[in-house]
Amino acid sequence: MFPRSAYLHIIKEAKKDGIMKASAFHTHTSYIPLADIPEPGDDRDGSRPTMCISLVDQKQRLQHFVHKHNALLQNKIVIYKEVEFWDIG
Repeated sequence: MFPRSAYLHIIKEAKKDGIMKASAFHTHTSYIPLADIPEPGDDRDGSRPTMCISLVDQKQRLQHFVHKHNALLQNKIVIYKEVEFWDIG
């Protein structure tokens, strides 16, 4: 979903904006609308592995980040999921 330069840029921008946590990871397989699901061993798309980015923070901070970086996130899929924060200690 994100070329190397785009996902690194998003991670750097998240850090600059004070987002609590940002991670990028490759997926084994996935699909998006109007795209085929790659078969195991299919190297057609091996140069472009699917990248996912996870940002963790309060909902308002994440919404602000998405709106601020709208152009960078254009045509990307954004999912918001409520998370519990536990104070262990």
